[in-house]
Amino acid sequence: MARILVVDDSPDLRSDLATILEDAGLDVVETEDGDQVFGISVSESHNLVLLDVIMPRINVFDALVTLKDDTRTCPIPVIMVTAKGWAEELVMTHSLGGVKHITNSCVGGNVELRVDCALRSDHEQKSR
Repeated sequence: MARILVVDDSPDLRSDLATILEDAGLDVVETEDGDQVFGISVSESHNLVLLDVIMPRINVFDALVTLKDDTRTCPIPVIMVTAKGWAEELVMTHSLGGVKHITNSCVGGNVELRVDCALRSDHEQKSR
């Protein structure tokens, strides 16, 4: 069973994401604290991270760089969750190693589909 880390400071959105993923048969770990992303990712084995773009106290793009610069967390796909979906965010996400973007307004089946695609792509790359 795949294990997903959901990082979002909004309890409602975090809960919605967790419910969708758990209903899809995935194991979900939630945190509201972006400062804990790296520590949780290292201490627990995750297959994917859903990371909110706008978080208090941290620059999530710096968090993404930290995840992608460490050999222990670099292989973990990261999907950014955003309220805006601005082109700059998309470019930044991809240039730093994030795999996809999900807008808050598209939470639902779209999340499950994007997570499934990212997990499959990651599995295929590891199989090569």
